[in-house]
Amino acid sequence: MEGRKDEEMRQKRSSVVLELNGLAHTIKRYFAGISEKAAGGNQVWEGLSPANFGVIAFLWENRDRDIYQKDLEEQMKVQRSTISKMLQMMEKKGIVQRRPVDHDARLKKITLSEAVQDSIQSWMAGAGQMEQQATRGFSEEELDELIRLINKMKQNFT
Repeated sequence: MEGRKDEEMRQKRSSVVLELNGLAHTIKRYFAGISEKAAGGNQVWEGLSPANFGVIAFLWENRDRDIYQKDLEEQMKVQRSTISKMLQMMEKKGIVQRRPVDHDARLKKITLSEAVQDSIQSWMAGAGQMEQQATRGFSEEELDELIRLINKMKQNFT
């Protein structure tokens, strides 16, 4: 009896990873559709990853304050080198700009470029629709529990 329970638990655990992987691919495809729609012919949006969109959304939502690379590292929960590479690519594409600040020449404030600001409203609307679609039918308690469980899984990897 005990061996059977262990085997059932192993199967459930392996299917969780497969299900999450499938969900990640679905989200990625949805994001690609949002970016294509938001692009409206603007190639700046092409080829961006969901992580890139996370940076864009964070910068847009916090456009009234100074954002630095360290803020993005903390928000995205990634290493300095990862954000640095991401920002370099986004800067080359003309999505973000790094500007020195007066009080410390070592610091660079990160802002969205004008090219992105023109079409970001369309993208943010699409991202909002995606959130609505993904969470349709969930109660507030279920959403709280889902976020708690996702965070617990993240903790398991740290």
